[in-house]
Amino acid sequence: MEVRTDETLFEILDACFETQLEGGTGKATVPCAYGKPGIGKTQRVVQYAKWKAKQGSKALGIKKMKTHVHTIILGQGANLDIGGAWAPNFDTQELTHFIIRDILGFIDGVDADMVIVHLDEAGNAGQENLIAIQSALEDSMIRGKMKSKGCVYCLSSNRPEDGTGAKKLPKSMTDGRIVSFDLVPDPNQWLEDFAEPNGIDVRIRAAIAWRGSLLHQHDVKSRDPDPTPRGWEKLSHLLARKLSPSATDVLASGCVGEGAWREAKGFIQLSDDLPEYLDILADPESAHIPGTIDKRNGPSGQWAVVTNIAYEVGNLNRKLYYEEAEAIAIYLDRLDDEYTVFGARECAAVSKEFANTKKFGELKVKHSPLQVFNSKNR
Repeated sequence: MEVRTDETLFEILDACFETQLEGGTGKATVPCAYGKPGIGKTQRVVQYAKWKAKQGSKALGIKKMKTHVHTIILGQGANLDIGGAWAPNFDTQELTHFIIRDILGFIDGVDADMVIVHLDEAGNAGQENLIAIQSALEDSMIRGKMKSKGCVYCLSSNRPEDGTGAKKLPKSMTDGRIVSFDLVPDPNQWLEDFAEPNGIDVRIRAAIAWRGSLLHQHDVKSRDPDPTPRGWEKLSHLLARKLSPSATDVLASGCVGEGAWREAKGFIQLSDDLPEYLDILADPESAHIPGTIDKRNGPSGQWAVVTNIAYEVGNLNRKLYYEEAEAIAIYLDRLDDEYTVFGARECAAVSKEFANTKKFGELKVKHSPLQVFNSKNR
């Protein structure tokens, strides 16, 4: 079964983790998310942990809690984080087994009510690691050492067909011990729940909102990087450094692949044929609207112009003046509804001054998607 939205994912994770926290024979359910490389499996577990901190836990009797995600990346070789190690005791002339207690939820320097031990790349784990993992999942202990009261487990993995060397997990794990599902990236969900709150470059957000397929593609046969949520996030941080065009092309292609970057870059460069930001501020009621001369440029041109506006607003070295904010809102109101809503949301996300204008209030009345903006996104 496919899981696309955070709402469904969080519900699944929460049900599984609460059963683990309740304890008892046969109760604990361990979730395992399968997905293509780079779709943000780890990031979405972290997002869940932030959500869970506000929800609390019925099993632990806590209304609000501290949460922590500890990710262990698995591989074919022996992993001391999982199975520990044997060492000689010269006094008794015996071998003593030592365990790194992180996998049991005891992590130095971490004060949390709930520790989520995320076992990543489970399909790449060697047999020795899998035996230790099964012991932890089944018995809540490894070699007689119990996990902490607030420790829960989840797994994630690529699939064998993804070309990453992952193998199917043994049936001794999949039958009755873990519950598996396919995690699929959803462009709208990524934009709303991750990209906007985390400040992903507005030009990237606009390009993906314009063409959702840019968010993630996976070609097993290609040797070039594929565009992924993880790659776009890395590219966002690089774009903030305002590099030269040639350096940007090289780094962007390395993050999301040459094809995806070429397409996104072409969208961004539409700004060369768009009204200037200062022209919009000077005369918002008459500034050019893309598509009025050549209707073929309307959709992509309007996406690009609202992207430029939000970019300018978000990169001011001062507060946005009230008159400027009103002018922007007046211009946005002249666009097609879809682009009005996108532009208003983006500007309000980066500027309290814009969100507090009378004109933005009028736009919220006129466009229902904006009516939930304050409670959900600010």
